[in-house]
Amino acid sequence: MSYEREHLVSFVVARLQAEPRVSLNRLAAERKVHRHTLARALDKLGFGTFSDLQTRHLEQAIQNTLQSGRSESIKEAAQQIGYAKPASLARRTMRLMGKSPTALRRRNDA
Repeated sequence: MSYEREHLVSFVVARLQAEPRVSLNRLAAERKVHRHTLARALDKLGFGTFSDLQTRHLEQAIQNTLQSGRSESIKEAAQQIGYAKPASLARRTMRLMGKSPTALRRRNDA
């Protein structure tokens, strides 16, 4: 068990890059530490809260997926990012970026 803050934060960041919707509880269980240990490590190293870090990674994943053209439909984009339903992706995209996934894709196609 490693409690070094840098290692814990590197682990969290790498997992969020791979799976932006992963929960703090799941990460803590994978690392066999308490969720507060991870949260404190993020805060002490200047990453802010887990929620803020996750939101930044999620926003980046949404932008990358919609801009890359990797998915043919919004449904496929939602699944790639980790949403079961396209409507969930649409709500999150509106909340984060103020535009629908379709509008973001259209803007990038232009």
